[in-house]
Amino acid sequence: MVFSITDPRSFRTVLPLYQHVRRIHPSASIPIILVGNKSDLLRARQVPADQGEALAAQLGGVYFEASARESHEGVQAAFLHLCQEVSRALGGTNGEKRKGGKTFVKENPRKCIPTSLINVLSPPFPNGEREGLQFIQS
Repeated sequence: MVFSITDPRSFRTVLPLYQHVRRIHPSASIPIILVGNKSDLLRARQVPADQGEALAAQLGGVYFEASARESHEGVQAAFLHLCQEVSRALGGTNGEKRKGGKTFVKENPRKCIPTSLINVLSPPFPNGEREGLQFIQS
């Protein structure tokens, strides 16, 4: 879940969004990461890092700060962590075949989105396309 560190309103939407996901999928084991975006705009910060950390802990997740505009390191770190948590939750590692015949992405471990998580979290894609996501189902 992503919010802007420069916009307290976006931060306040995180908890209701999380609760909505949990109402729809109460038994789903969904790893949670909270990303405070726009970390390059420190002078405009309105949401302190400790508030982000506290909310992430409350949701049972981890907090990252990132800038999509600058170096992208925080973005990469957040999604790599999410991929590792998803893999751990599903009981394996990237590229490993598991019961049910599902496997993670075989080419790029930074794009490891299992089909089960896509089905839980994603709204229907237009024309059934999941553009930009690489996944396989055996």
